[in-house]
Amino acid sequence: MHKLPLAIATILAVLLTAPRIRALELTVDSRIVDGTNVAIAQFPTVAEVGDTSGTTCTGTLISPRHVLCAGHCVTDDNGVLSWGKTNGRIKLGNQTYSTTDIIVHPTYNGGLEEEGILDLAILVLDRPVPNITPTMLYRKVPVVGQILTLAGFGAVGTGATGVNDNSPFPAAGTIEFGTTPIDLVTGTFVKWNFDNVPGAGKESNTAPGDSGGRYC
Repeated sequence: MHKLPLAIATILAVLLTAPRIRALELTVDSRIVDGTNVAIAQFPTVAEVGDTSGTTCTGTLISPRHVLCAGHCVTDDNGVLSWGKTNGRIKLGNQTYSTTDIIVHPTYNGGLEEEGILDLAILVLDRPVPNITPTMLYRKVPVVGQILTLAGFGAVGTGATGVNDNSPFPAAGTIEFGTTPIDLVTGTFVKWNFDNVPGAGKESNTAPGDSGGRYC
């Protein structure tokens, strides 16, 4: 069962044509499983997040100078910040931004499965992002059955094969997205089971590199 801090779901806004939210799972370089490849213009607030060594995660622009990401993207196994506060590099709208500060949620201790531990970080950009309307914070409580739209950067995989070190990455200027229903909501997490079914009922899932991305 996959999960995302409820705070993230509550923090990530989504334009609800059909109620949506998103989940957070993060690692180094994988993408949406059983997703669809589209131009990044379809998800303009979804950012590539990394440091001076390269992209490792996904984030969401929530104000002109703030990107919401997963805490484990920027910390060690104990939840201690492992990036220099000015070493973050964020790609949005064909521009690369540096960070001036990185703020990890005070409850985060490196745990990914613990109630009450919020795997969140805010990246403060060196300048405002122009011509992109930030994603509004989602302030409703998500419910079971609500459909999540998952969008992120990482390696591409399928439900049959998963992802591995040889999995391909999407072409430049594109992003993967997919949908899945919420199966459980707790005080901390939004959770879903990935059912690898073909056809009209196909579900998507996150993979390494999608952490911090938009779930709406």
